[in-house]
Amino acid sequence: MEVLTKKQAQLTISKEQPLSLYYLEELDLYNQALFKDEMVNQKIVIENCHIEILDLAIMQFNQEVVLRGCIVGRANFHGTFFLKGIKIEECLFKDILNFDCGGHNEAPYPVKLLNSTFRGDVDFFDAWFMGPFVVNNCKFLAGTNMLLDPLAFEIKPEINNNEGDLELESK
Repeated sequence: MEVLTKKQAQLTISKEQPLSLYYLEELDLYNQALFKDEMVNQKIVIENCHIEILDLAIMQFNQEVVLRGCIVGRANFHGTFFLKGIKIEECLFKDILNFDCGGHNEAPYPVKLLNSTFRGDVDFFDAWFMGPFVVNNCKFLAGTNMLLDPLAFEIKPEINNNEGDLELESK
């Protein structure tokens, strides 16, 4: 697996090219030369990558974000707007995933978590999903609070065949 720097990855994404088969120590998109005002207008596809720290906090994505077949250490989606949705498929998150105050997908664009494993806490506190929310065949080994607030969903969520506590109270 080839090592890619954060700057190389940012440049690749800015050109609407997928990231595939790379190792990254850290990835964020806080680069004013490529992404203005914390807004990303490019579709993002990250496949079969290993990312130690993935920080997409306080960003607005105006196109779909896809994470497929990735191993992610720690991830932060705090306050993130995925207006055209996000799809996380066949991924392993080794540590915590902060999805708090995030989501914000516009209908009909879904937030999908599919066939993925989450070893650490997955925090959805104060998240809001205006479009479809789908979670199928996922393992939440440390639990998640995703279903604690029924008002988080504008559309009834589709939740099927998952393992772990989906209504975990704060510790």
